[in-house]
Amino acid sequence: MIPPSPHRQGLSRRPIVATVLALLLLLASLCAFASAVAPPAQKYPPTIVFMTDFGVLDDAVAICRGVMYSIMPEVRIVDLTHQVTPFSILDGARFLYGATPYYPAGAVFVVVVDPTVGSTRKAIVAKSRRGQYFVLPDNGLLTLVEQRDHPPSTAATSSPRSAPTSRAATTGPRLVPRCQ
Repeated sequence: MIPPSPHRQGLSRRPIVATVLALLLLLASLCAFASAVAPPAQKYPPTIVFMTDFGVLDDAVAICRGVMYSIMPEVRIVDLTHQVTPFSILDGARFLYGATPYYPAGAVFVVVVDPTVGSTRKAIVAKSRRGQYFVLPDNGLLTLVEQRDHPPSTAATSSPRSAPTSRAATTGPRLVPRCQ
């Protein structure tokens, strides 16, 4: 058994695993939809900009990236940061606000910063007027970007607890190892 990390000490892995898997499943759906409606010739591969408050002292980020690559092998993953102050929605919102102007339309921002991971909070998928997509918890992370870019469409998803149990059973014990 892997000892708990001081970063998220006291939290069980299951809620975090379910949340991350739900967000990644949303991402897969979004990427499949985007590739179906996108023009056939693209200059660059699809881009995912990934941001968490997981830290980099263990394999949690690498495992999440591996899940993304297993869903969409041709994707380009850019790590915005994984050093967001733990559970700080304001810091996460500030990083998003600062980075989004530099990414093209079609970029997908996947963000996992949530002080209530595992709760009944829903994840959202939003598309900004700039044509960027956001897959993240519905907790205010998008507020600063929304004030500037006015995302016109947002869809709530089902509860993170509804992530498929078969996938969670396979990767659950390893997905966020420091959180047990």
